[in-house]
Amino acid sequence: MKLKTHNLMALNYLRIIKQRYPTVKIVIVYHELDSELAIVALRAGAEDILIASANRQNLIVV
Repeated sequence: MKLKTHNLMALNYLRIIKQRYPTVKIVIVYHELDSELAIVALRAGAEDILIASANRQNLIVV
């Protein structure tokens, strides 16, 4: 899931997806490092947070 801004609708979708499919792993990708958004996304059920400029070395397959 890619978040461009503090999009509350996207975070609501995240909560709905995690409620309906609790085993689904969701990684949030956004452009600017924002610790407040990261905390909200993790509390909503995101598994991890990545900055859009992350390269393959930053990605780990689970």
